[in-house]
Amino acid sequence: MKAVVIFYYLQCHLNSSDSRFPSISLNKKNVFDHSLQYFCRFGFRLLFDMVAAPKNVVEERDNRKDAFAVILTLLLKFARNIQTSMPAGWSRDYSLPMSQKLWLDPNRAELEDEENFKHQYEQGDWLGELELDFASWIQKALKKKFKNIETQFSDVEYREWCREFHAAVKASQRRKEGIF
Repeated sequence: MKAVVIFYYLQCHLNSSDSRFPSISLNKKNVFDHSLQYFCRFGFRLLFDMVAAPKNVVEERDNRKDAFAVILTLLLKFARNIQTSMPAGWSRDYSLPMSQKLWLDPNRAELEDEENFKHQYEQGDWLGELELDFASWIQKALKKKFKNIETQFSDVEYREWCREFHAAVKASQRRKEGIF
């Protein structure tokens, strides 16, 4: 039943005019911010509910997977929107970290005088940096929401958030979605 509700939410959210993607301003230092969290709010709500609920290991694991499925689906839709709606090279004058520029502006690698950008993109080291950015974003949101138990969000959870992102990258690459 829960999977049906999540699927329905994603279909409605991604197909409605209400689902405006977060914008990226010249001064934005990181796409993993509050506006992106708001865009992924349903997934974060599921994640927050999972943390607040009485512990049941099997159910907790399933709920966490559902929450991350929603967050990562929306995150990848956001990235795909930026990649397809912005012109190649748009990130040149933006303040984003290089890893996020490489991710969100991959067509910049095909422009003249962008050999260094292309080389960095092809090396792929930026994917590891994105994993860390994603994990930090999740960790920060959890610590802010649950100040009374923030010390429980340790390196073990942080590594799990990294693994979730890594798995989403690999799945996207297998499906040849072109997002990574």
